[in-house]
Amino acid sequence: MTVTFKGQLLTKKYVFSYVIVLLITFTLVFALYYFKLYELLFQLFTFVLTGPVSLMMLIVPPIFLGLYLSFLLASLYYPKLVTISLSDDDFKIEFGKTKIHIPLQEITDVMFVKRNGLWDRITIKTDKTTHINIGTILKGIDIPEIDEILGRLKKVLTKRYQLYYSANTAVANNFSFTISKIEPGKQRKKLILKLSLGVAVMFAVIILAVTIIISSKTGGENLLHAKDIGSSVFSTYQNKVYALKPGNGDFELKGADIGTFKPLVFRNEYGTLIGKDAKNVFASDEKIIGIDVNTAVYLGLSYTKDAQHVFYKTLKIEGADVATFKSLKHSAGFNTLGFKYATDISKVYYKNLVVKYANPSTVSSVDRIVDYIKDDKNAFYRTQLLPNVNVGNFHAVKTNYQIVYASDGKKHFVNGMQFPATVNNRLWGTTNVDTGKLVILQKPIANSRHLLFSDGKAIYYYDDEKNEFICADDLPGLRPLNDGGFTDGRFYYFTQTGNLTSRKYGSSGSQTNIYRTNFDAKNLAVFHRLEGSTIYKNGNEYYISIDGESTSLYRIKDFPIFDKEIIKAGRTYVADDKYFETLPNPILVLKIKTRSRTSFENEND
Repeated sequence: MTVTFKGQLLTKKYVFSYVIVLLITFTLVFALYYFKLYELLFQLFTFVLTGPVSLMMLIVPPIFLGLYLSFLLASLYYPKLVTISLSDDDFKIEFGKTKIHIPLQEITDVMFVKRNGLWDRITIKTDKTTHINIGTILKGIDIPEIDEILGRLKKVLTKRYQLYYSANTAVANNFSFTISKIEPGKQRKKLILKLSLGVAVMFAVIILAVTIIISSKTGGENLLHAKDIGSSVFSTYQNKVYALKPGNGDFELKGADIGTFKPLVFRNEYGTLIGKDAKNVFASDEKIIGIDVNTAVYLGLSYTKDAQHVFYKTLKIEGADVATFKSLKHSAGFNTLGFKYATDISKVYYKNLVVKYANPSTVSSVDRIVDYIKDDKNAFYRTQLLPNVNVGNFHAVKTNYQIVYASDGKKHFVNGMQFPATVNNRLWGTTNVDTGKLVILQKPIANSRHLLFSDGKAIYYYDDEKNEFICADDLPGLRPLNDGGFTDGRFYYFTQTGNLTSRKYGSSGSQTNIYRTNFDAKNLAVFHRLEGSTIYKNGNEYYISIDGESTSLYRIKDFPIFDKEIIKAGRTYVADDKYFETLPNPILVLKIKTRSRTSFENEND
């Protein structure tokens, strides 16, 4: 009896070739999927891309796509058909030029597998194992002749060679039929033993991995009853000294003498992490190696010096002039350890690094920001020189957690990264930016609003998770009127922002919706200003824009009452939203979605 069907003989050569093709295909498919298609799914189905669902949508489709494409590529080189023949004495297999002859008396095990009513695989064991895949790699086929071959093989092997037949149909739509020298009961015992051993090994690996993870954690203790030492990070507990690292816990200062230990203070600085005892100087829980405890002087902002050297925390600053070295005072008047700059007679320093080209005689902080500084000629982000900036117009604002926006009115920076001349589009391609006409349309608040820009041709946003500027869409002519409010020369546009959330997994990202109103922006006139808000008039309607609100423009429901209770009453600001309502029937122009940032700088650096 002979039957030919679509399938593959899984020889070592075929499997090796298929695995190589599979690895190459998987790499290409996953790269394409992750960098492009997954972004499309995120834009379309944001609400489901959280937790396990996100993982499934990221991994499962490219796996099946990769398997299928690999099968198609392998089929270009290898035959597509398998022929099997069964006689009373032997079993023959032909796959292109490959021919296998198996005497029936040498067979120890045969397994036929059927899934969802389709024949899927045949496995034959002698002193070697032969695998025949039926159909494609993903789906079997319906071949009545396979049923006949199974029936005839069962009859010959059980009657002539005393093998045992068993059918496993316990799992719905997933059947296996086995002919073996081992009795079915013993087969099950052997299978159970193998499964038990596999489960035991798996649990052992999990326990070992958990143990390694737990033992490798660097978190400190949580000391609820420790006694704080002044306004420093240090505390004492059970005759030991500890240093608090925000988010990580309390860490013991190994070798610290509780009797002579004291924090070193500088002016009104709060949270100092430099301290010393009779023998050592500490930065948090670490000893400062090489410092002379007898001449150690704290300079503020985690800078310490002795008679010979200067240190930032535990790091020695090579080449620093000890006599003139001092921490840089912030011009806003507050004293925070987040401001990490210092100077000596010839150099400016950020932590232990030299800020090249910075002038120590004219250097100063920028606004109420700790990451930017400027001198009489240049502006800097940490140690990075910002090219060709007009320092007279240079300002910065912290718009979001660990996001600092700065600009001189023409050039725009986020955390020192300048808005480039070419940016990626949301999904495909790039856009050339007219940086000379670039203006900011909206600044973020909390963790939801996006930085929005326009160059008169398109609208752009900053993606915090990707750390890049992106072109959202072509929206020509947009110019700002107020934060989150802009016009294309005719209509007024406003934004509505918020977090992308799910009930189970919480916030997964941020979304900004851009709406177009139905009124002409030219008719929108400033009527009155309050602290943090502006009232506009358009005919008989009144609107209000409130700084930092998730919606950048509201309609005032009953202006006579608002006028009486707020404006004429002499109030300088308004905090009650009972006077406002969302604008009726605005036109949704664009949605901007980004995923939440997953990594942050270590504040305990």
